[in-house]
Amino acid sequence: SRLLSAIFGVLTIYFVFLVGKRLYNREVGLISAGILSVCMGFSSVNHFAQGTSLVNLLYIITIYFCLKSFDKNFNYKDFFIACLFGGLALTAKYNGIILILPLITAYIMIFYKNRNLNKGIKGILFYIIGIFIGWPALLTNFKKYCAFFFIDNYNWLFIEHPGYIYPGTGSNYFLRLFNYFIELIHIFGLPLSSFILGGLLYCIFVLFNRRDGDVKKYKIGILLSSILPWILIISCFTKPTTIKYMILITPAFAVIGGVAIYKFLVSFKFYKTIKYFLVTLSFIFSFLYTLSSDLVFSKNDTRYKAAEWVDKNIPV
Repeated sequence: SRLLSAIFGVLTIYFVFLVGKRLYNREVGLISAGILSVCMGFSSVNHFAQGTSLVNLLYIITIYFCLKSFDKNFNYKDFFIACLFGGLALTAKYNGIILILPLITAYIMIFYKNRNLNKGIKGILFYIIGIFIGWPALLTNFKKYCAFFFIDNYNWLFIEHPGYIYPGTGSNYFLRLFNYFIELIHIFGLPLSSFILGGLLYCIFVLFNRRDGDVKKYKIGILLSSILPWILIISCFTKPTTIKYMILITPAFAVIGGVAIYKFLVSFKFYKTIKYFLVTLSFIFSFLYTLSSDLVFSKNDTRYKAAEWVDKNIPV
């Protein structure tokens, strides 16, 4: 199972390259893949056998096909594939539901040009097919498993663990929102997280800049529609600000960082050597930061140590 997580992680890095390449160019793709490769939070998650690695992969694949659907004068085939993977992502982990937003965003942008409502209905069907492929038990007892998904999870969140989802009041929203941006430093390291925040501001600027082409705006809009709403959701409804809630969107953040570093290298007018030195230093810092975190896994797990002690000292 851990091997599968590692494989999913490698595939996620590859699709981050493809997303960066399709969003801008090959250089952005390579830089984005490099950022995710040295990301401490992403690397740590892929050490464990859990659904996070799979949902990360399905998340970035969905984004990729959403972007690809804008090639060749809007390609509905790729949009349908994106819907299929979006449905699969929901079955991998509950937070995959956020992919509904980039799918809706992509469809609205396509509909704005082509005015075809039937394609939207087909997209919904492909999304539902993705859910059934990822959760085939629905075919055997739809009522039972729907009840499990909605009723049991509601009881777990609001009755058995009422503090897990925490609406909060007043300034708590803004404080947690700020804390989640601070979590970027824990995930990527300070230098790369600075580039990512700069890239996020740049992408928002491009979205409202009249001089940029429509297709570029559409693609950036799709990417941002999977990032900004999720940050707002977890800021409003989660009490502890922890890395685990941000891991879902780390692939998209890596692409944003790739855009920022590329623009930094080609746009800012000062010594080229200094620019490349700063970027290289940022990657080295994050690599060492990730390596130091990975060394923790080289030590014996305390649970295994405790089990060994029990076996040796407590008679059966």
